[in-house]
Amino acid sequence: MEQVWSALELLGETKQRDTALVHILSHGLRAGEVVQLNVGSFDGKLLFLPDTKTNEPHLVPLKKESRKVLAEYLQLRQQQGEVLNSDFPLMISHHASYREQRDLVRSGKKAAIAKN
Repeated sequence: MEQVWSALELLGETKQRDTALVHILSHGLRAGEVVQLNVGSFDGKLLFLPDTKTNEPHLVPLKKESRKVLAEYLQLRQQQGEVLNSDFPLMISHHASYREQRDLVRSGKKAAIAKN
């Protein structure tokens, strides 16, 4: 994971989104759960997961730094002209897929290895 965190510093225009994504994943969420999150799932402190592996809703308390990063990411989206609605996806994705998230983690590891 240290390599993934380091690799985030090497990213370009998707750095804030990818950093927020890694912060969310670091709380033990599955990629499929992240894809289902919408803006209304985040109340500033917690993530609400309506559908989990156990079919039970779940609240995930976020660490202080993760809350800050996610709030900054949402603020950036608003600054770029997006009017956020609680039903909009929490993480903007080109494909909104597990594959994209998996590839992000893999590319982060590769970039960190290449950097060393």
